[in-house]
Amino acid sequence: MSHNIPKTKSLYAYEAIKDSILLGEYQPDERLVLKDLSKSLSLSAIPLRESLNNLEKDGLVIQTPHQGFRVAPLSVNEFEELLAIRLSLEITALPHIIKNITYKQIHHLTSLTEEMYSYWEKTKDSPASFAIQKEFMTMNKELHIGMASASQLTHLPGMLTRVFDLSHRYMNIMEHIVGIGEVDVREHVEMVSLIKDKNEEKLKKLLESHYQRVITEFKKTSAKFFGKDITTH
Repeated sequence: MSHNIPKTKSLYAYEAIKDSILLGEYQPDERLVLKDLSKSLSLSAIPLRESLNNLEKDGLVIQTPHQGFRVAPLSVNEFEELLAIRLSLEITALPHIIKNITYKQIHHLTSLTEEMYSYWEKTKDSPASFAIQKEFMTMNKELHIGMASASQLTHLPGMLTRVFDLSHRYMNIMEHIVGIGEVDVREHVEMVSLIKDKNEEKLKKLLESHYQRVITEFKKTSAKFFGKDITTH
């Protein structure tokens, strides 16, 4: 693992272990042995335990009494559930987005899609670095949360943010394997265009097909990433 050490040792460990999980260097259900982590990261047990506790809160690791920490398992069913919740929340927000979105918010969403397209242009002929992929996924999340925030609903944006966080590992793993795709970028460009046009029905259909495509791609890539199909239960 190659990382620049940030302000605190626990944050360094958190970022290092998290990136290794998202990159697949640690497999689902693999034990995370403190002695091994201490050796590879040159850290004592205290910051490592703190980082692992934070990763447990993120849903990336599981702590079992008397057995220590292990990487949380992956499940196609869990990812499908998270995407279904995301879709339900976004569809609920649609009429409110169409009604309440401001010119400034539309401009911000448009800028995000332009940035996403720029990232795709940079990487279309060669694989993107993990850092670039993470930046792209951050913009993707910001776009969807920005759309939800434009609804002016009180709780929905926060709920959607939580679901995005829970599905973060799945999305990063898929982005790592598949790369930054033109179809994905164009779909987000079209989403913003349909918001501008106040075309709620077409936007609903686009969101449904977008999430269906994502889960289909994830199922196809799981075997490639892990050497076998991940659990479906």
